This record gives sequence, structure tokens and C-alpha cells, in this order.
Amino acid sequence: MESAAVTSLRPGLTLLHDTDIAGRTPPPMDRHWRVVSLLVQDVLGEGGFGMAYCHRLLEVLDRQVKPDLVVPTVSSLPILACEASGGDPCRAAPVAAAWRLVRLAAKLFDDVEDGEPNGQPAEAINLATGLLSVARLALNELAAREIDLDLVRCLDRALNRAMLRACAGQHGDLVASQVGIASVDPEAWLEIALAKSGELLAWAAWAGALVAGADGHILACYREYGSHLGVLLQVADDFNGVWHPEGISDLAAGRPTLPVCYGLSVAEARERDSLQALLEQAVQGDDAAEAQARQLLVDLGAQAYLLVVGQVQRQQALEALRSAGCASPAGQQLVALLDRVLPALSADGTSVAAGPVLSAQEVSRWCGNSERCCPQATGGML
Repeated sequence: MESAAVTSLRPGLTLLHDTDIAGRTPPPMDRHWRVVSLLVQDVLGEGGFGMAYCHRLLEVLDRQVKPDLVVPTVSSLPILACEASGGDPCRAAPVAAAWRLVRLAAKLFDDVEDGEPNGQPAEAINLATGLLSVARLALNELAAREIDLDLVRCLDRALNRAMLRACAGQHGDLVASQVGIASVDPEAWLEIALAKSGELLAWAAWAGALVAGADGHILACYREYGSHLGVLLQVADDFNGVWHPEGISDLAAGRPTLPVCYGLSVAEARERDSLQALLEQAVQGDDAAEAQARQLLVDLGAQAYLLVVGQVQRQQALEALRSAGCASPAGQQLVALLDRVLPALSADGTSVAAGPVLSAQEVSRWCGNSERCCPQATGGML
């Protein structure tokens, strides 16, 4: 049934189950990547430069392909929101395909801006641009699933607005990198995170619910959920970038991350000067200085602060789900998705999601001085 629904997107076009147009045996694909594969091959599979670019795009996509998983992931956000809102998840497959393509394109752009592209930066930019074009095509495939054209246009406009706001957030991040991390306080960092990540995840959750036919209140709830999930992901990324880096750490790269923003905002003059000096040495490749800076951030309470901010974002996302009356199995998966993100914010990687937001006394145990904890980003919940 699913295969027939996918292949009907293009009259006369069939999915190449055994080999693709490059003659390769593709890895197992879920229903969302099947939509993408069809679109790419339909537009570019006619030889010449189009064929070469098609092969390259498919190679990039192949690295991202995973079979449908039981464990919820951010990539499945539109599908989960659709199902949790009482809709048929198969109808949301084009939305999920567009969402995955946008996320992949954003990752390629971000790697270029951070100086970490796999391959040539110019090629990465071109591939990311192509992925965004395919994402637009994927959204238009909703019409083949008997979804009103006005709704499709609404989804497209909303996605473009979310991407533009994400670009504005990325611009703020780049400016902070250029002028210095001391220019960004925790509140400004959260505004950047909301724009960079929160806006896009808000669109993904809202779009899934919209395809399901949810009303205005439910749509607002899912948008709120996605927004808080997006900020939570940014908090987790910044935590790992300092304390559990894969490759070069954020301290060595000199990135304007929340632990450093927080540390500089609460440090006394002598501690602040020491931290700034250590950070400058870490960027120059001084491993000992990097280790000292990491420990000083712990002493300043940065680990505890990020955990608190993460707990607050999780709680606000849960409140949005409760307001939406989301008690279905798909709704429980949306809860589980939050719980999969938050454990990354513990010092040892163990789960911290089961309990309530930390009390001031618990935070004090983490950072040694509860007065260091900045209340703005925690919504007064400490």
C-alpha cells in the first residue's frame, strides 16, 4: 500500500527498488526518503550535468538513510505530530521528507560556516542549495495526497519564514564569533538559539499537526513544543561541545557557546580575566589551558546552569503537549524524544529526565554557589 502511494506521486515513474540510476544497490529506505529519491531522479535523471549532480545528491542522501526506527528522532517530528493529532502519518510523508532535507542542508551550511565541511566548501554549498530545492518540491507533493492547495501554500510560506528566521539567528551567532563571546549574555544566547533551531522545529511540529487537520489551539501547542525542543537541542549541543566533544571542542574552536556565555556573565573580575585568558590560549591549541577553562566553567556553575535551562525547556514542552491533550502512543513518543535529548546534559551522560526541574538547593550542590545561577533563562523557576 505504501509503495503504491509513493510511486503514484509521478505518473509513470516507479521507484527503483533493486538499483538506482547510478546502478548501485541502495540501502534500506524509509517512506520519507523514498519520496526524496523519486523527486531527485525525476528531475535530474536524464544524463549530462543533471545526471552527475543527481548521483552526488543521492550519495549525500544515502549517508543519511536509515530504516524506519521504533525509537523517536527529531527527523520524525512531523510524522509524530501528525499521528498524535489524529492524522494519517502517511499523508505527512512529504512534509517529513522536506523537513529532513532542510535539516541536512542546514547542517552542510553550518559546517561550511564553522570551517568543517566534508569535501570542498563550494560543493557543500551547492549540495545544500540543491537539497533546499528538493525540499520545496517535496512539499508540493502533498497535493498528490488530496491536501488542499491553499494549505500546501501555507506550509511553504511558513517554512520559508522559519528558514529566514533561522538564518537571522545564525547571523547573530556569526557576529558573536567575530566581535567576541563577551558580547553575548545568556539571554541573548537563548534568543539566538530560539531563532536558529526553535523556529525550524516549531515549523516541523506545527506542519505535521496541520496536515492532520488540527485546530488553531492544537497547532499553537505543537508549535510551542517544537520551539522548546529546538532550544533544548541547542543547549545539549553546547554542553557536549564543551564536555563531550567529537573532534575539536567548542572551547578550542572559540565558538560562542552557552557555558562560556554563562561563565563570563557570573564570574567576578579576577575569574573573568582568568577565563578569557584560558579561552584565548585554548584557541591557540593549548590543551592544558583548554582543560583548565573547562574546569573553571564547572566551578562557575556552567554545567548546573545548562542542566537547569534544559530541564525548564523540557517542562515547557511537556506543558504544551498536555495542553494539546496529547495522550496517544505518538504523543508518548514526543515525550520520549524530549527525554532522549536531556540526558546529554548530565556530567556522566546518565538520564536526568525523570525528575522535576532542579531546586535551588540541588543547583547549589552542582555549582557550589546558588547565587551564581542566572534566573533569566530559567523563567524564574529556580
